[in-house]
Order: sequence, then structure tokens, then C-alpha cells
Amino acid sequence: REQRILLTKDRDLAEKARRRGVNVLLLKGNRLETWLATLSNRYGISLEIDPNLARCPHCNTPLQRVSAKALAELNIITWKPPVEKGEYWICPKCRQVYWKGRHLKSIVSILNKAKKMSKFLGRST
Repeated sequence: REQRILLTKDRDLAEKARRRGVNVLLLKGNRLETWLATLSNRYGISLEIDPNLARCPHCNTPLQRVSAKALAELNIITWKPPVEKGEYWICPKCRQVYWKGRHLKSIVSILNKAKKMSKFLGRST
């Protein structure tokens, strides 16, 4: 059986789930960084990005790393991938292509804030 946790801000839902034996974490506040820091402290969840564990957000298939040259040779994109960016991932199932861009920078920024908050929360408990 998988060890799943219900994450919610809904107190009534959390209480109903607890009465039914569901593992629940009632999230407090409105900041993603706080929620991530709480998850990290409570359950030991890493706040690091591991590209080797990346999954396609469309179909949840593990992504495969490909070079810009290999990506261009696949003939599935209409643009020429810049070699200097160099790291690309492709979903072998749905053929979506991913690279390190602004979205990843935003995620890294959120994770860095969560790490700082996690250290603070860890000291206060």
C-alpha cells in the first residue's frame, strides 16, 4: 500500500479524513514556500530538484535527457534549439520537450525561500 498524505487547507475535510484513518496535513497560511517548508520538516521531503527524477507534467512519464543536436534530429520541434542552453528533456510517450528556462528559475527561487523557511521552522519546533 502506498503511503499517501492528504494536503488540505480545509479544516472540515481534514477532520473527516482523520476520522476515516487518512494521514492528513492541514496546511496553514497562503504561501507555497511555507507549505513546502512544512512538508520538508514534517516528512523529510527534499527541496532539491533532481533532473534524473523529472516527469512529464502532461502524462507523468519519466523524462529522458537529450542533447540539442539529438533533439533537432528527432524532427519533432519547429524551432532550432540553442546549443548554448544545451540541456533538454523529452517525454518518450507524448513527445513534449522541456528545457531550463524562466519557469525553472521561478521554481528554484520558491524552493530556496522554502529551504530558508524550513531551517527557521526546524529551529522553532
